[in-house]
Amino acid sequence: YAADQGTPSLNSTFHLHITLLDVNDNSPQLITTTLFAVENQSPPYSVAFLQPVDDDRGINGTIGALFLQGNSTIFSLDNVTGELVSFVTFDRENIPFYNLTVVVQDSGRPPLQSIIELNITI
Repeated sequence: YAADQGTPSLNSTFHLHITLLDVNDNSPQLITTTLFAVENQSPPYSVAFLQPVDDDRGINGTIGALFLQGNSTIFSLDNVTGELVSFVTFDRENIPFYNLTVVVQDSGRPPLQSIIELNITI
């Protein structure tokens, strides 16, 4: 709204639509980095569903990749569902915890990624 100081005063109203574009300035993260698993479960055992999040909007906030770093014969991570599966029976007396490295990447241009330590207590 604008008005002048004249007599009589004239005024006008103008509607302005502004669209803000999101830049890819946030790296994706995992909601939880500490997990607890039950021992003596027969494999394959679903340990958890990892939930990656990204504070960006649109394609910049879309998760493009989710995977375990390194070659794991004990765990598998489904990059679509986020399901973390164990291929061994956990025994707390022998191995009380596991540490995994998870890589999460968004679909932005350029893509951003986070390398996250995941702790699993048996």
